Amino acid sequence: MPTLPFKISKADIERLSYERYAYPHPMMQKRIFAVYLKAALDYSNQSISSITGIHSNTVSHWVSVYAQQGFEGLLTNNYGTNKSKLEEHAESILDSFLTHPPINASEAADRIMEMTGIDRSTQQVRVFMKRHGIRFIKCGHIPSKADNEAQQH
Repeated sequence: MPTLPFKISKADIERLSYERYAYPHPMMQKRIFAVYLKAALDYSNQSISSITGIHSNTVSHWVSVYAQQGFEGLLTNNYGTNKSKLEEHAESILDSFLTHPPINASEAADRIMEMTGIDRSTQQVRVFMKRHGIRFIKCGHIPSKADNEAQQH
């Protein structure tokens, strides 16, 4: 991967030099250190990769993020931001399940498919329901020798 010319001011290099050890989060320190090596010493992405333990494509990504967004761009953390498509329809799905509870996860998945057009496995539907506080109740069987009339009194 060809390296792009990367020029920043001495003040920015000094800030990177300081923050590569002083920043409180180790993952951000690695990013800052990789950009520092690129800016101050003009190392190749492969060299930076072997020094920092970050893949060379990731080094290239963080250098371009720094070039576009500056130091604050290195500090972004977009992990865990994925949302389920079911969450967009959660209110209507949960209302339907509370008024007419499904017998099992398969029925719940079928009803979700009918209501929203989103096809999910039964396991994903179970996880969705558990996240929203709905769980399936295991029912026991009626003993074969049960006397229904005696139980009514």
